[in-house]
Amino acid sequence: MCTVVIIMIDYRLLFLSFFLNCSIFGLSCIYFEDRSTRSFVGVTDKYLSCFSVQFILINMKMLLLVISCCVALPWALSASTYTDKWDNINVDEILESDRLMKGYVDCLLDKGRCTPDGKALKETLPDALEHDCSKCTEKQKVGSEKVIRNLVNKRPALWKELSAKYDPNNIYQEKYKDKIDSIKGQ
Repeated sequence: MCTVVIIMIDYRLLFLSFFLNCSIFGLSCIYFEDRSTRSFVGVTDKYLSCFSVQFILINMKMLLLVISCCVALPWALSASTYTDKWDNINVDEILESDRLMKGYVDCLLDKGRCTPDGKALKETLPDALEHDCSKCTEKQKVGSEKVIRNLVNKRPALWKELSAKYDPNNIYQEKYKDKIDSIKGQ
């Protein structure tokens, strides 16, 4: 694989140098700037026209754009929602079991060990609160509403503890006041 170095000189442009892969552009020699004639001279003493330089620059920009899109698109799509790995957990079973519920609450309050799903919940909870669960899957939204309804109506002491830890300034209590009030008594 051959590598080409192109150095472009013009009074209006800065020195520009970069490496191109010959297999992409079909170039076969190394070009350099001859300061006495202000032209591009190759190993084969052929001149590289300004049109060729501009064509290579445009192709290089397009190549960089395509590579950037290929790298950025999967990363951006993966960050659009939280993992659905835990979506099949039976939330009702956890809410009915004092032992399981205590384990999750202790994990969230840093009072006990965390299961892998408890750890994931603990990591995503602050972001979910801040952004109104915008990255939650539909199952996660339904599950979170069940959990909040259970805590507000059946376990207010746990609700207060969790609120004190994750919302000490009552920012989210005020933000979601209407939702919380509509859940009370259901």
